Amino acid sequence: MAKKTTELFLRIAALQENDEWADVRAYIEMKQPHEGDIHALVVSGVFGAGFFILFCLASVVFALRSVWKYRPQDLSPVQIWSLALLVQQPFSFFAVFGDYVETLTVMCPVVIILAASEKLRPTGAWEADPTTSQPAPFIPSHLSPRPTAFRLQHQ
Repeated sequence: MAKKTTELFLRIAALQENDEWADVRAYIEMKQPHEGDIHALVVSGVFGAGFFILFCLASVVFALRSVWKYRPQDLSPVQIWSLALLVQQPFSFFAVFGDYVETLTVMCPVVIILAASEKLRPTGAWEADPTTSQPAPFIPSHLSPRPTAFRLQHQ
């Protein structure tokens, strides 16, 4: 039995020496194709790929809402940095080079840092001071956390 196994191994090794596609075949057999959608389907199946797509969309929307909530002068570098990374990573996953390890090790900490910076940001910093004549910043009504009646009183 050991002799047959050794002969089989030697025959496969001899075939691989003459095969110019052996490296590619071995790479595919390791199930790391690095083409975003194929990698997502092979590694985690349809449901895992669906949840990953939802995670990517939710992360991008969270970063966009974080940026749109404030005037351009009031944006922090963390918000801009987070938005840039959270838009770039899913795009590069599906368009250029897709690997869960590379993508999730960047996206998860960035989402956590953005969420922490949102919680640490002073809540009233962006609102206008009623004692001054400065108007309140324009914030679309669907993103505004304050009541509509309050905003109408200061306009």
